[in-house]
Amino acid sequence: MSDLLLTTFDWVPTMVRGVVRDLRLRWALEEAELPYRVESVPFRDRGAEHFAHQPFGQVPWLTDGDLSIFETGAVLLHLGGLSAKLMPTDARRRSESVEWMFAAPVCLEVRAEPGEEPLVEEDHGGIIRSTCIRGPPLATVATVSRE
Repeated sequence: MSDLLLTTFDWVPTMVRGVVRDLRLRWALEEAELPYRVESVPFRDRGAEHFAHQPFGQVPWLTDGDLSIFETGAVLLHLGGLSAKLMPTDARRRSESVEWMFAAPVCLEVRAEPGEEPLVEEDHGGIIRSTCIRGPPLATVATVSRE
């Protein structure tokens, strides 16, 4: 296995502490028991090397050997390929994992951010239908059984 390096900022503003995207990657790396190192880059001084890894000047990004991956979902997908703990090998379960990986940050996770409206939940005979208020009008993003 290659040497995994997670790159984060050396400092972030108070208002985004606790919701910075590298937390998801740290959690996944720990859950999968994948060995990794963390390195930080300056928040205030983003040079050409930073933009070579992350074209929007953000963090996190993951370096796996000579491969550099930005965007949390893309990194999670990569880590899923390294560990069956994160991404099942069964096609149906793998597909469900990928669906939730995309749905969570767009419609579910945003609910945890300060100032966001709560997620609308409708009870349909033992089924909870969660709807995303942000984005297209009340786009249904998930149907979850109460089991």
